[in-house]
Amino acid sequence: MELDIGRVSTDSFGTLINNRTVAIFVIIGVAFATALSAVLATELQPLLIEISSGTLPSLTVLESFASLLEIGLTVIIISYLFGIFIAGGVISSADAGSKADFVSAAKNSLERFFYLIATSILFSIIFLIGLVCLIIPGLYLYVRLCLAYPETVINKKGPIEALKSSWAATKGNELQIFAILAIVEIIVFVIGLMAGALAYAGAAAQIVGIFISGFFGYALIISEVLIYEALKPVSMPAESKAKPKAKK
Repeated sequence: MELDIGRVSTDSFGTLINNRTVAIFVIIGVAFATALSAVLATELQPLLIEISSGTLPSLTVLESFASLLEIGLTVIIISYLFGIFIAGGVISSADAGSKADFVSAAKNSLERFFYLIATSILFSIIFLIGLVCLIIPGLYLYVRLCLAYPETVINKKGPIEALKSSWAATKGNELQIFAILAIVEIIVFVIGLMAGALAYAGAAAQIVGIFISGFFGYALIISEVLIYEALKPVSMPAESKAKPKAKK
């Protein structure tokens, strides 16, 4: 399949909406994140009010800051781990070759869970190093390594091998991939702005806006899966491409 910028960009949102299994995973993920944010806000608000009052003893302020840090880190860790599971399920479901139902996709995500965490950590470290070396190197590394997650889940590769496969698969297609990711990101950003406007319509509308913004945010993950599928012949294991031995 050719890497068609328009089609891949459009299909990223089409798959998100039309693939029922993908939509279920995304809805669960966004609902969980929204609920977790609400719990976090509920827990943090009294502490913030106490700290900002300026009437607390120094020791109590330090204890309040410690509580803030503990709650924040707990929420971040839980959100990250559950997000990894959801991402694995979305990738498994969006893979055109798998035809996985929800249970099968969830099982596959759990099987690849720790591999995905390792891939995520390595990817983030490399990407951040690239950003520190000015933004352009970071963007370039992101484009070259963006298929590591599909490689980890679909092709069942370890984190280092997945990064290597992504690097090989994206060679020569950097501009097309960047264009697809940029288009999807811009559309998601615009949807987020429009959804954010609902905050002025009341609390219920604000929750709906957060949900809409989070839902369409998963289009980026799906775009990476579709790019992976388009470049799959390039990212096949080297053993399958071995040349026949020359006859003597």
